[in-house]
Formats: sequence, structure tokens, C-alpha cells
Amino acid sequence: MNRSLQIIIKDELQNIFDHFCACFNLRIVFSSLDGKELEIGAHYPNSQFCCLLQRYIYCEDKCLTLNEKMRREAEQAERMVCYTCHGGLIEAIYPIFIEQQIMGFAMLGWIRSSKTLLSELRDQWPANRDPAELERAFSSVPFYSNIVVRHILGLVSLLIDYAISKEVITAKGNLVLAKIVSYLEQHADAPHVPLKGVAQYVGKSPSTISHLVKKSLGISFKHLQVDTKLNKAEEYFRTVPGITVGEVSERLGYTDQFYFSRIYKKYRKMSPSSYGRRHDFTNNHDNSKRSRGRQNRPWPTVQQNESSIF
Repeated sequence: MNRSLQIIIKDELQNIFDHFCACFNLRIVFSSLDGKELEIGAHYPNSQFCCLLQRYIYCEDKCLTLNEKMRREAEQAERMVCYTCHGGLIEAIYPIFIEQQIMGFAMLGWIRSSKTLLSELRDQWPANRDPAELERAFSSVPFYSNIVVRHILGLVSLLIDYAISKEVITAKGNLVLAKIVSYLEQHADAPHVPLKGVAQYVGKSPSTISHLVKKSLGISFKHLQVDTKLNKAEEYFRTVPGITVGEVSERLGYTDQFYFSRIYKKYRKMSPSSYGRRHDFTNNHDNSKRSRGRQNRPWPTVQQNESSIF
């Protein structure tokens, strides 16, 4: 289920970031809470370097999983988070808050702070393809020193804060409903979140909360609560390799994994183990294809560790 708020970006801000992206040859993407792209500064496409990595070295899901993880980290920190991606490029995610509610994100990429391609990427490049192709794509990514990167990120932060203060970025949706959903997401690991506690948090009566959820989302408060937990379960399956149904169940506060499985199947029309196997199969299948493409060269698979650099 998509969360209940989204941002509205006025043409004035779009024009500002179009000029910004053209000057620095960078890409800025505004996205909804679930990662759906809303606007792209200067309508820059995905970089050729990233496309090559996703096609020949690792699948796109690896990038999407990292993006989702960093969106959640930026939301919790309530500030811009800067990190290096699996390709060694600098990216940054800025959480957009309006009236203390998370509305969406702005993502800045891609920046090269090194003139040398990561050796592990060069090693994992398929033997039947020209290595110069990857080197050329890497060199086409804009290069800036760390000092300049700091100024670029600072400028983006100032522009977004100014846009919010001048209501160039505005909210669409119900802020009370957003607080309800946000509270449930923050407590998805709790065994039980009583309706009374949520009502107290948002400053409304329990009956008002129930009516608002039903009217806005077409489901009961209990359904929303369960759905939030299942979304969290699916996030664990996507982001924690090899996690079991029992481990997910325990993390979500269920004392009986079979009860959790019944709830999951009731609402998702499939078992949690089936969902988990589907993602394991996708990852294993992609790894197998890449191994065959390298003609069984004895290079180990190197896992990129993202880290904040500022």
C-alpha cells in the first residue's frame, strides 16, 4: 500500500533544478514515499555506466534495494544522507518534510570523486566484452573533488529548504492520516499497537481514527495495521539475504510463526515462504547468469559496502 501523502512540485522549482542539473551535469530525482519517480531535473536519463553495471555485473534490484535502505535511513535521520553506491559513485538522498511529516525524497546522482574505476568491477566485467567500454562509461560520469561535492550538496539542501518555506514544494493528502501511517510503520515490530495509543499520538478520538482510515483508504484500522506489518515483512525478505519465515515472524513480534503465515496468506493470497523464495530465486538466477557471462573466471564476487562519506 502506498502511503497517503505525496509532494507536489511546482513548475518554478522544476525550472530551478533543470538549470542546476544542466550546470553540473547531474541528475536530481524527486520521488514519492515508495520511491516512485515524480520529476527529474532536466530529464536526465540513467547513466550509461550504471546501465552497464546493472546489465553485466549485478541486477537492478541491487540498486533499488540500496536506494530503499538509504531512503529509510535519511527519513530516520531527518537529514540528507550521502553514500557511495555499488559502482563507487557518490549519491545523496534528501528527505522532504512538511509540517514534521515525511512527504517524499530528492535524490542526487551520480558523482565521481575518483579517477580510477573500482578494481573489483573491472575484474567482474565479462571476458567477452571490451574493458574499454566500461572505462569510457565510467569516465563520462561527472568528476568533482570532495570539497566541491560538499558545496553541491549544501546548495541542494538550501534550495529544497527554501522551496518548502516558499511552498514551491507542497503536500497533497491528509496530514493526520499520514501521521497514523507513519506511527504504525515506526512500530511495525511491536507485538500490538492499540488504536487508543495511535489516537492519543495524533490527538484524535479512536472513532475519528477508524472513520478516517476507512473513508480515506477503504479498509479498517486493523487491516491497515496488519498491512503495515506485512509490508515490513516483505522489506525483510527483500533486504536480508537468507532470512527465514520464523525470523521475520519474530522480528515483527509474532510468537507463533504459523499464525503469522496464516495472516500473511489471508491478506497476500500467497505464503510468506513463497514470497521469500521468489526473491532468493531472482538473486541466485542473476548471479548464475553473470557467472556464465564471465566464462568461469576465478574472480570472487565482491560485495560493495555503502558508507556515508560526509
